[in-house]
Amino acid sequence: MLIKYLKRSLQFTTWFLIWGCSMPNQASQVVGTMSGALEQHTIKSLTTILRSQKNTRFQTINPIRYQQAKNLFKQLLDIPLPAHEAVLRPTLPEALQKIATQAGLSWQWLRVTHLKQDHTVLLFMEPATTAQGQGAYLFAISHPVTYVIQAPHQYFDKSTGQLALQFFFEQKLRAVALNTVHRNQTPQSDLAHQANSLFSAFAEAFSENFAEIQAEQKSEEYLLQIHGFSNQRRRSAAGKKADIILSNGSRSPSLFLRHSQERMNQQSAFKTYLYGADINELGGSQNSSLAILSKFDQQQHFIHIELSSDTRKRLKTSRATREQLWSGWQQ
Repeated sequence: MLIKYLKRSLQFTTWFLIWGCSMPNQASQVVGTMSGALEQHTIKSLTTILRSQKNTRFQTINPIRYQQAKNLFKQLLDIPLPAHEAVLRPTLPEALQKIATQAGLSWQWLRVTHLKQDHTVLLFMEPATTAQGQGAYLFAISHPVTYVIQAPHQYFDKSTGQLALQFFFEQKLRAVALNTVHRNQTPQSDLAHQANSLFSAFAEAFSENFAEIQAEQKSEEYLLQIHGFSNQRRRSAAGKKADIILSNGSRSPSLFLRHSQERMNQQSAFKTYLYGADINELGGSQNSSLAILSKFDQQQHFIHIELSSDTRKRLKTSRATREQLWSGWQQ
């Protein structure tokens, strides 16, 4: 345990030195960071970038690329939090540049202003010339890994991509992953059900990171995946009334989800139901990220959240409402 702690401390020191020092040989390879003035964005303009590859033809990936992407994402999740606030020069170490290139990803540092606060984030996407519809991945290195978010259906489940970004910035999360092509483009392009994808590599990187956290007896971590549904299309009476459906992919909700449901129902006007207890649809039981976490006995750390159309509209336009929902996760 002591060795692992020392290893992590040394790892942060290395990253701090890399970011804090002038490194023109690396900075020259980082898109958008040449003069220290990062490309400025809002969530709206950032979304334009994240959706720029919507018409790319989806293709699954081979195991080698999967492992390279998992390695990249794992290292980005592994970086320890700084002991104090520091101004970090946004560069990317050569080792990670190499892994990102091998994984078929380009990178770009951006400054995103949201609710009058600036956030420096690292965006990984496929180059447009070689893109295969494998998603977009944002990391905020100075934020904790307690929660990471996936939104696999940002075109089909309206506003889920925007909500994922709002939670990412407002709650200061480490990472968010979004799809870049429509789930129905091909029979294989639904990233919530596609094992051979960078989306799944992201989930496995999270799972391995969490396994290490468990071994060190540190705080819990959760992978939250956001979806949307229409009450009018539900079969059950509960489905027609529900605002939110929570699930860990099983018919036995965890104690954490039961407490979350209780807090949400107390602190908001949302009707929040639990899959397996209050409702038997939209449980995400066939989800590919769930399958990965289950393989490592971490199913209880997968949070599948379904939001009704009206709930998404309310959340999108009201920060206070988003805070009420997020309060349900506070342990």
